[in-house]
Amino acid sequence: MRILAALAFLSLSWPASTTEQKYTFTIDSQSAGTCTMMSTKLPDGGVEYVVDLKVDFSGHTGRQRQEMRYDKDGKPTLAELSIEDGTDKTVQKIVFGVASLTQTTTTKGKSEDKLVRYPLGRDMKQPSQLWFLVTHPKTGDVSYEMIYDPKSASFHRHKRTNVGPTDVEVDGKKYRSFQTTDLDMDDNTATTQWVDAQGMPFRLIIETSSRTVGQTMEFDRVKS
Repeated sequence: MRILAALAFLSLSWPASTTEQKYTFTIDSQSAGTCTMMSTKLPDGGVEYVVDLKVDFSGHTGRQRQEMRYDKDGKPTLAELSIEDGTDKTVQKIVFGVASLTQTTTTKGKSEDKLVRYPLGRDMKQPSQLWFLVTHPKTGDVSYEMIYDPKSASFHRHKRTNVGPTDVEVDGKKYRSFQTTDLDMDDNTATTQWVDAQGMPFRLIIETSSRTVGQTMEFDRVKS
């Protein structure tokens, strides 16, 4: 399903903090399903993020579960993605090495491996993944990072910014938060999120230039 494909490997920055939050999300203002986001600090100082989406949109149902791991310097080490669309299921596993990554895609019991080398001279570290947990970004801090896009098997340039403290309203209630932005400089996808002191989003908005799957996706935290 195109919707699930478009959501695959969202390039977000959710600093870890042994917490779990639940969300509802919409696509172009239409209810599209529910989501659980989890973050954990690993024993080696790295972090792990889990995003579990249950999609129910325009007569289509499905599920997507994504896991991402980063080491203590913010370098990705492992990514796993499972997409269920009706009776179809696709699993992707990406192992990040020193100079390249290996992407294994399994569909209907058949697996295909792909070796992708890192851009020459590029640093694969994503320090923004450690914001608010390991590091404390200052207002206005900017991080330029290379993010792997499994759909095109290529790397995209991202600009991630800590806008600073602000208020955000979710379901009629105001929360004190920190606003961050992420601009994909190659496909112009823009992500804005308002996070708490542990780095978990209150609200998350993704605006894409794609006209086949909807241009705006919004995630809002469910009151506990």
